Amino acid sequence: GAVAGSVLLHFGYERAPLKIAEKLKLRIGAEVLVIKRLRKVNGQPFCVETSYIPAEIIPGLSIEDLEKPDASLYSIMQVRYGVRFALNNETLKISFATQEEADLLNIKHGEAIMLLRLVVSDVNDRPVEYLISVNHPRRVVFRSVSTPNVF
Repeated sequence: GAVAGSVLLHFGYERAPLKIAEKLKLRIGAEVLVIKRLRKVNGQPFCVETSYIPAEIIPGLSIEDLEKPDASLYSIMQVRYGVRFALNNETLKISFATQEEADLLNIKHGEAIMLLRLVVSDVNDRPVEYLISVNHPRRVVFRSVSTPNVF
């Protein structure tokens, strides 16, 4: 019953530095789209997400595509660009909010946050997104479900 919202903070094409290139299996300097969004629930900020997407995967994607109220990046990637998502490789750790993150999440600078880093791959094991998600320490809960091995 909660109302989801998103504020687009940054949208731009950039050259991939070493770390981003490695995560996306690209050459250093390859063009990537960087999208930074503040995610909200019922008007309250709960995370700051920064996505890095190889430009070749989403040619022609524009800021207007993501400014629509019901815009879904993954839906656009699936429907318009034929991306078939298959695998997430994620790490979750405790980190500390930078001043910018603290201001966006309405918490104190240096306060503990949950930092999620995620590489999303398609059915061909090609990385299609590297996501860094800075999560509010009191508004986000991560849950993991696994299937037991059956022999």
